[in-house]
Amino acid sequence: MRGPWPMLAYRVRYVGGPGEISQKYIDIIHKLQVKTFEGEDVASKRRKKAECHWWVVYADGEPVGFGGLQLFNYFKPKFGFIFLTGVLKEHQGKGIKKKIVRCMEKKLRSLGITRLVSYASYWNLPSANSLLSMGYKLYKPSDPDWGMKGAYFLRKEL
Repeated sequence: MRGPWPMLAYRVRYVGGPGEISQKYIDIIHKLQVKTFEGEDVASKRRKKAECHWWVVYADGEPVGFGGLQLFNYFKPKFGFIFLTGVLKEHQGKGIKKKIVRCMEKKLRSLGITRLVSYASYWNLPSANSLLSMGYKLYKPSDPDWGMKGAYFLRKEL
């Protein structure tokens, strides 16, 4: 049954990669990040934004979500890392993160990279469950200093 609210069409747009993303989109992503991760220190991630591939999700022309993909070409095998994703609270639960991750997977395949890695903080079970439902598997990184403490690590062979 549909509610009295209009159904929103979510559109995922690739906005640029390393060396090509404009300041306009970095600012949009930063504003979404501040709103999405309210109360967290987001300044530390701002400087890395120019090193990633980015997508912004729009609903009726307004940005409501984002995702960043960082490439690790110097590891064997090469892999992509879901650097950051966020969806505004009022738009969560609608499969937006999955749409972003599918775009990341497609981008990696086009670059000949067949592994995508992510993590989800222990407190963020919806994020972990979303990735698990997409075929990602839990794993333990071989380097104990890689990543962050207090997180589940997940990966998928594409």
